[in-house]
Amino acid sequence: MIDWIAAAFTSTKTAGDIAKSLMTLRDEESVRSRVFELTSSLMDLQGQLLSAQSEQTTLINRIHALEVDILKFQRWDEEKARYQLHQFPSGALAFQIKPECQSTEPMHYLCALCIERAEKSVMQPCGAGLKCHSCAAVIPTKAHVPINVRRIRNR
Repeated sequence: MIDWIAAAFTSTKTAGDIAKSLMTLRDEESVRSRVFELTSSLMDLQGQLLSAQSEQTTLINRIHALEVDILKFQRWDEEKARYQLHQFPSGALAFQIKPECQSTEPMHYLCALCIERAEKSVMQPCGAGLKCHSCAAVIPTKAHVPINVRRIRNR
């Protein structure tokens, strides 16, 4: 960025010097030569200014994209703050909506894996647990009850 500023300053100074020297010249050929130099210097200046404008536009676009990202993160943080980690009797974890944030929404759970990726995925009932349809994680909600298996002896 400093390069184009220095080049623009140099081109402007050169153009000014050429314009001053034109005032003192009387010879038509010398005037033409100096006008050509002035034109060339002004074209260099114009090129530097166009380069600076292009760089400025790129930086403005980048700033805008970063501001949009910041806003997304802020909104996600606000949304995530509405939930708390909940441990089911099975030991599995999911994020449960806080009672004070529930209002008219039904009680629901968000997938712990997805919430770490900044995705809101409501888990749905599936057999003896809950399933995330975004990442396909399945968590049991009830404590595991061992089944009493009787062995049959060979007689």
